[in-house]
Amino acid sequence: MISRRNVRRRTRYISNFANLRVNVIPKNLLFDKDEEYMTLRGISFSMPDAPTVAPAKPPTREDRDLLIQDKCGITAIERSRDILTELLTVSDSQNLISPETSQFKARDWLDNMDPAIVCPQNRDRIDQRYRLALLYFELGGSSWTRCRAEQDIKVSDTEEECPGARFLDKANECDWGRLNCGDNYNDATAGWLDAYYPLEVLNLQSNNLVGKLFHEFYGFQNLREIFLNNNSLSGAIKNEIGNFKNVTVLQLESNSFEGDVPEEGLFEMKQLAGLSIQGNKLEGSLEKLCDARDDRRVQFESYLALMVEADCLEEPQKVICSCCTCF
Repeated sequence: MISRRNVRRRTRYISNFANLRVNVIPKNLLFDKDEEYMTLRGISFSMPDAPTVAPAKPPTREDRDLLIQDKCGITAIERSRDILTELLTVSDSQNLISPETSQFKARDWLDNMDPAIVCPQNRDRIDQRYRLALLYFELGGSSWTRCRAEQDIKVSDTEEECPGARFLDKANECDWGRLNCGDNYNDATAGWLDAYYPLEVLNLQSNNLVGKLFHEFYGFQNLREIFLNNNSLSGAIKNEIGNFKNVTVLQLESNSFEGDVPEEGLFEMKQLAGLSIQGNKLEGSLEKLCDARDDRRVQFESYLALMVEADCLEEPQKVICSCCTCF
């Protein structure tokens, strides 16, 4: 059963767009003012001579531009600029402008397709919604068994029931799938005020996730529980896992992770109560965690108290861990 804890509601605003430092945008991202339209690396903003009549649905670019102007108080081009400026603090600039990358797809979705139209003043939500969209594109979201985006559903598909909104839905990202933003989350306030609630629980277990844990994944600063078990994730688990200072439960078992156990990163997770990494191809030691267990329980009573599970039965041992339940 997933625990919930109180979180503070935070929404940050930028009050003066004139002071934004847009000079960090690379040259190939600047707008071409000599053309009949402005271009942001493959995204065109048409400049009609006269207002056009909006069709029924789907909305045209002009319709969306008007919605952005009305909601955010800036033009669509200014919003694109400000979103890009913010995302340059999250992802590499080259990845953001290369159409074949998941970073480009996530930025393009957030900027040009997201029906929620989050304004760039709300930097925390821009950051969080982008990272979750990136997670969807990077970890094979179109083939998930649960909560795929609407555009990835085919008539012939069979899919498990989604317990929340689908990924990339208009709803607040806290309502997507099995994500959880804590006891203070209020979906009415989140929808009405575009309020930001930090993600606390990332639950994507048994959902046919495929791919590697990417750099931006380690930037969910407020996570408390991570469930990525029983998927097809591969590659290394980096020591950046130590960025999850507040995580109490980390379940990564039954995937295809390989390489060294990220002992130094796990050691930085001082509130870790439950850890499951068995059923992978990891090798190394967790003895540093075992040695620190008793001392850390003086401050955090639950430290490594729930479970510590690893592949340590084989001879020779793949993972050395004297405080583990071994598989």
